[in-house]
Amino acid sequence: MWFKTIVRKFMNYKRNRMLFYDCDKHSQRIAKTLYDLAEWKSAGAVNIYVTAGNEVSTKDIIVEAFGTKVIYHPAKKPEHNSSDIDLVIVPGVVFDVNMARYGRGLGYYDRFLSKLSGVKVIALAYDFQVSKKELKLDDWDIKMDYIITEKRVIQQQGYYFYN
Repeated sequence: MWFKTIVRKFMNYKRNRMLFYDCDKHSQRIAKTLYDLAEWKSAGAVNIYVTAGNEVSTKDIIVEAFGTKVIYHPAKKPEHNSSDIDLVIVPGVVFDVNMARYGRGLGYYDRFLSKLSGVKVIALAYDFQVSKKELKLDDWDIKMDYIITEKRVIQQQGYYFYN
């Protein structure tokens, strides 16, 4: 447990020191990559987080989805979220290339995602948030289907970089 806390604190510190310009530029790049995924294109209903602090911004993604998709935002309690969705877009603090995710530390998304079946989960992150070392997971931690950064798309079959 202490390992997760230390890693979260370090990564939050690093992310909080980012300049607005860099957050915005990387967020736009990540959004454009998301729009190209078949999972995004085929999704009719999406649960997507609202950005807090220097997280990857979802502002443009929500605007893009408006009118073409049913948009849900996380409910105050995980059990109150709709399960009638095709896709969940999640934030996170740190990830690894094996699709592991450490969130904000309250277990919200792990409780929410554990109730879903057949729903794709895509995490949005800055590339420095993806650890080269494997993260230690607890039994309740849920892995992602995709992690999109400004430099690459990571999926269970591996990852690819893009220009």
